[in-house]
Amino acid sequence: MVQTIINESSDNEMKSNFLIGWDLEQFPFILEMRIWLSNNMLNQEFTVINPNTSTCDLSFTCALHSYFKVSNASQSTVEGLFDCNYLDNLDNRISKTAEEGGNGDVTVLFKGEVDRIYQNVPRILTIRDVSNGNHGIQIHTNDSFSDAIVWNPHIIKAKNMSDFGDDEYSSMICCEVGKTKQSVILKPSQIWKAKQEFRAI
Repeated sequence: MVQTIINESSDNEMKSNFLIGWDLEQFPFILEMRIWLSNNMLNQEFTVINPNTSTCDLSFTCALHSYFKVSNASQSTVEGLFDCNYLDNLDNRISKTAEEGGNGDVTVLFKGEVDRIYQNVPRILTIRDVSNGNHGIQIHTNDSFSDAIVWNPHIIKAKNMSDFGDDEYSSMICCEVGKTKQSVILKPSQIWKAKQEFRAI
């Protein structure tokens, strides 16, 4: 198991990089991340604590920025988003509704740039690497992670990103679960926990 605690950590460089622009005296918090492996699964637990020394409510949104390697993004899919509303970042964040696919599911395809924030998603999402024998990853979450961001920059945006290789878009899919639609609000002494589990299929 790997455990990382932000704000109570003695690693000052990690704290300073993570907490740029944050007023810890006015808004103290503890963030704890636990990661463990078992068989064909990777588990991740994300805990935020508003300590009892705080005098203010703590408000935040979050998302776990997860990139998944695939053989060919244009032949890969994200499944399980039937009837979910999403904000389309490529269309002025207009709210849209995912349409039902022919198999009774919604399959997100990556034929071009994709940048969407899906809201109130189901507890299981599936990434399928179709050109690699339809293998993939299932993402299992608890209710705390209610939303999911699906992203791939495709050709033009990838070329304009300084921290992204020109051709890397073709072998990755970003599907990050989080809490984005509504902020989490913690009163002093309250704790918020979220979990995700990756299962190879």
